[in-house]
Amino acid sequence: MKNASFSPRRRHHRRRGVALLLVMVGLVVCTLLIAGFLSTQGTSIGIARNERDAQKGRNCAQSGIDLCYWLIQNRSDWRTAMSPGLWLNNAAVGDGTVSVTAADGGSTGTFTSDPTSPVLLTAVGTAGGRSFTLTCRVTPTGGGTVFRGGAFALGQLILHNSASVDSYNSSVASYNAAAPGTNALFASNFNGTGALTMDGSSSFRGSFVGGPVSSLGNIVNALLGLLIPSSTSQAAQSYIPGQIVPPNTVGLPTFGALSISAGPGGTVPVAPGQYTSISVNSGNARLQSGTYRITGALTNASALVVPTGSTVNMVVSGALTSASSIQVQGTGVLNIYFANTATLSGSVSSAGGAANLRFLGLASATNLTIKNSGNVTASIFAPQASIYLTGTSKLFGAMVAHDVTMDTSAAFHYDEATKNIRIDNITGGSAPQGTADYVLYRVGAS
Repeated sequence: MKNASFSPRRRHHRRRGVALLLVMVGLVVCTLLIAGFLSTQGTSIGIARNERDAQKGRNCAQSGIDLCYWLIQNRSDWRTAMSPGLWLNNAAVGDGTVSVTAADGGSTGTFTSDPTSPVLLTAVGTAGGRSFTLTCRVTPTGGGTVFRGGAFALGQLILHNSASVDSYNSSVASYNAAAPGTNALFASNFNGTGALTMDGSSSFRGSFVGGPVSSLGNIVNALLGLLIPSSTSQAAQSYIPGQIVPPNTVGLPTFGALSISAGPGGTVPVAPGQYTSISVNSGNARLQSGTYRITGALTNASALVVPTGSTVNMVVSGALTSASSIQVQGTGVLNIYFANTATLSGSVSSAGGAANLRFLGLASATNLTIKNSGNVTASIFAPQASIYLTGTSKLFGAMVAHDVTMDTSAAFHYDEATKNIRIDNITGGSAPQGTADYVLYRVGAS
């Protein structure tokens, strides 16, 4: 009889037990792996959802900042119409909401006391239970498109003896004396009687804006039944022009005094650098691209030429006297920074219009005079200087001045295209009237 311990049936049962054990172990391992995978997936999904909601909250906060920034840029009366506090309260934005609080950067509790003070915006965007806070500082630059609101004077605009103000648009057509435009824009901070004063058959074709607390009935002092503006109004706020920042002149080569006398039609090239004075007596002085510093006077009894493609910056510390022509040819650009007085009695022309020829008054500039038959196409930003137009002189373009007086048939032809001219090298001041120029700085985020 065979031994039972060596039975084939018993060995078969043992193998099946081991296989079952291996299957059970495999099932446990798979179960653990699946559980771990599902747990990881759940965590990843939660993290992704939180990140998504955080990004949505950030987008909502940024949208709130953008909306308030747009309002500050484009609403001219926001300082008087808006107050510090909650500007947006849980406003719906996409899948979330945003609240924005505005505060006066000058800590006065009002936006009207200082038009140069910044605004602090704090936006809280919320989405899916997550919040994101964005803090920004909105500051008036004083620069940018400074002629958007038209020409401007801190004081009065006075028109005597057939002086006139009208308009044209150089981007559409050149000025037509037979059909002067009626879209002249001029604003003033002057709050007394006669912010615009006219007599002796003078005329103003356009709109005039007086100071923010001026009396509407006293803005215009028109005698002898003169043509008066199509509209008069009060400014929403005072405009405080900033100060021009001149180009850096450190390290320029020094040439001393320069006196130019060339034969008829002769041209003398002039290199950038520092000069004690420049006098153009005859011929043409051809300015090369670059920066010029003139510590004394600049006088031209003959042509001063900026060729096409050249960009010239001239800083004139002494008196500027132009009795002849200043020609900016083709795409040339000329910026004249004057620190004293400027007198123009010749032809001052720019093929590129007022955008390419600029007279920029520094803080010490006292006056700019266009006299006799002076014919000037330029944009003038000289908030500390008085501007005088006398004789049959004409200014085509735009201006920002301390005050303006026009006499004896002088004419200012406001160029509507100057609304797009940017002058950004300005520091301090408030934003220009009308649609304003502000810069937004992001302070922090959380």
